[in-house]
Amino acid sequence: MTKVYIIETPYHLLISTTKTILEKRIGKDIVLLYKQNFSSITIKRLKTIFKEVLCFNMIENFISLLNLKLRQKKIPLLPLFIKQNHNINEEWLRNKEVFIFNDNDYYGCFLNFIKKDYNLIEDGLNCFSFDLAASARKYRHKLYPLLGFSWGCFGESKNTKTIEVNDISRMRIKYPNSIEINRDQLFKCLDDDGVDTIAYVFNYQPLLSSPKGDCSLLLTQPLSEYGYVSHSKKIEIYKYLATKYAIGTLYIKAHPREKEDYSKILPNAIILSNNKIPFELYQLKEKFHFRRAISTFTTAMDSIFCADEKIQMGEEWTRNF
Repeated sequence: MTKVYIIETPYHLLISTTKTILEKRIGKDIVLLYKQNFSSITIKRLKTIFKEVLCFNMIENFISLLNLKLRQKKIPLLPLFIKQNHNINEEWLRNKEVFIFNDNDYYGCFLNFIKKDYNLIEDGLNCFSFDLAASARKYRHKLYPLLGFSWGCFGESKNTKTIEVNDISRMRIKYPNSIEINRDQLFKCLDDDGVDTIAYVFNYQPLLSSPKGDCSLLLTQPLSEYGYVSHSKKIEIYKYLATKYAIGTLYIKAHPREKEDYSKILPNAIILSNNKIPFELYQLKEKFHFRRAISTFTTAMDSIFCADEKIQMGEEWTRNF
């Protein structure tokens, strides 16, 4: 049976390609991705792993939804739009196994609308340590007048076959259909050829020099983009963290949904240039060793195994800075 991976972020792509390689399914499956989060090179190279690569654009989806609302007020709009623009319908999905990382969005709505069973993979590392379903309920309530349709997600849908997480013990809510696949163990199963294949897809370029001596790593987050703090406050926070906690040379891994030029904000730091490459891939390809890893708050810190010490300030500290 063909597998379909519906992905939005580089991390989703990392997990999907890793699974495809380890399961020896290269050339057998399909990936449907949000094209704004990936370079044209990556999208092109994905065809060396997947049988078919389909792209979607959320902005175009939203504009089309508004146009449809004016024309057809009584029809659930989002499912109709997906059918018209991607030819992804009940028949196309009939004999396919679906894997989705975020069923709170467009395609989660569609799968629930047609009552198609699917496998949910956690959106980010250990993200089920938060009550995602509670937040999603508020979001769906606001969308209902537009869509004419509501659905369960993040474990609450009757169409969710399995929920795959990194660590079941850290789940805020325990679901009976949860399965644990530890990410560290998953990546350790990759041989050098597998790692090189993934690096090729992401257009990974080796660093000119790996950290030596006393070095620190700063993981940034889209704090202002997501409304935690203002943009100016975000810059102040990262300057403070660099001054207060960095030891030796500072390396910065920017979040993929940020567009900051940190070389202007912290000119003495070394910036990992391609922020659309998951840090897990850097750890697989480089001999990293840091004295400290620093962040405001992110579950991505759980994936860092190349630092002697990890410092996280927390959401409350960040909001009140």
